[in-house]
Amino acid sequence: MPIWHLGASVFLFRWIFRDPRVDLRFLALGALAPDLVDVPLAMALGFPHDAHRLWGHTLAAAGLVMAVVLLSRRRGRARKPWMALSVGVFFHLLLDGMWALPETLLWPFLGVAFTPTGVGGLADLWGRVGWWALAGEVVAGVYLALIWAWAPPEDRAGFRSTGVLRVGEPPSL
Repeated sequence: MPIWHLGASVFLFRWIFRDPRVDLRFLALGALAPDLVDVPLAMALGFPHDAHRLWGHTLAAAGLVMAVVLLSRRRGRARKPWMALSVGVFFHLLLDGMWALPETLLWPFLGVAFTPTGVGGLADLWGRVGWWALAGEVVAGVYLALIWAWAPPEDRAGFRSTGVLRVGEPPSL
């Protein structure tokens, strides 16, 4: 559900941090990072297709990303986009409902083995009820489209180089 992760992460970031100048490219990468890491690993390790919550879906991995950012970047502008990446990773864990899988979320503190028995939690519920997954994708897609449409033209034109989309007033009809 990549569009769900992207749209919901952008919404949460704008709602919680109220920073219109965030580099959304870094936030998006962070929001997708746990799946970009774990899905290929799960396939390589021969886990079932629905058991892809591995190391990337742990607080240890999210904390490691945050620690690397904090230790490798100086305060200020150089750190800001990388902090957005780190926040995106934490949002992914939240949006996947990882609290329902404490053995994975709190790895290695509750054991070091991953049990390939399905994803569990909110994500498992959405997987079984297909229309929920589709609804999340549609709502997030509409939200992202509105952010794009309401952004000033100069932000849309420079998005590839800046990653910034400030939201202006809705266009008049």
